[in-house]
Parts: sequence; C-alpha cells; structure tokens
Amino acid sequence: MTAGNSDALVFFGAKGDLAYKNIFPALQAMAKHGTLDTPVIGVARADWGIDQLREQARRKSIEEYGGGVDPTAFDKLMSLLRYVGGDYDQDATFQALRCSLTGWMVSRLPGVLWSRFLEPPRLSMNMSRAPGVRKRLMI
Repeated sequence: MTAGNSDALVFFGAKGDLAYKNIFPALQAMAKHGTLDTPVIGVARADWGIDQLREQARRKSIEEYGGGVDPTAFDKLMSLLRYVGGDYDQDATFQALRCSLTGWMVSRLPGVLWSRFLEPPRLSMNMSRAPGVRKRLMI
C-alpha cells in the first residue's frame, strides 16, 4: 500500500498545552525533514488571529519546548499555518473551517469542483472527493 498526501491537517485546541508542548514542535520537525507540505489549520476558542497564533507558536512552543527555532523549518510551518477561531460545539466554527479548507483547495486545484460539508461532531460528516483525486482529510 502506498501512502498518499493529505489535503490538510486540522487540529483542535491550537492554544492548549498539548499544542505548545507537542504538536508545534512536531510540526516544525516534520517541516525540517521535508514531510510537511499541506496546510495546517489550528482551531481554538480564543478571539485571536493568525499573527498571535504564530507568535505564540514561536515563543511559547518552539523556543520553550521544541529545542529552539530552526529558521527554515519554522518559516515553512508558518507559511502553511492557518487559524480558525470558535467553539468546538458551535456550527459557525465548522462553517469557518469549511471555508478555510475550501478556499485552500480551490486555490490549489482551480477548475475542480470541491464540495466539503463539515458539521459539528454530533452530526455526521460527509466528505466528497473530486473524481480521480486520492486525498484524505485528517481531523
């Protein structure tokens, strides 16, 4: 079986301890080894923007827990990082996530009709694929 690339990596709790202590350092290591090439979308409750998330990832995560910043790898990670703010149990959060994913997919493959239906976890998740495209979405 061959491994394929994912469309995106989405993680919830982008401001939490797990993100700072483990996820961001691991993502920087993936970027350093050339294995991170998809958008990384962090979802968190705070009313932050992407600039605050990037600064916290650098200062609190990489510098404190990740063994320091590798400038090339960190820049690669930051170029892929997106932010969606909202509560896990709110429909609007999943609509914003859908917009973020759809916008990236349309910019990556113009002319392909992408349909992404993301709903809160209490409802079913229906993901559709473009014909002939073998990609996965990891949440």
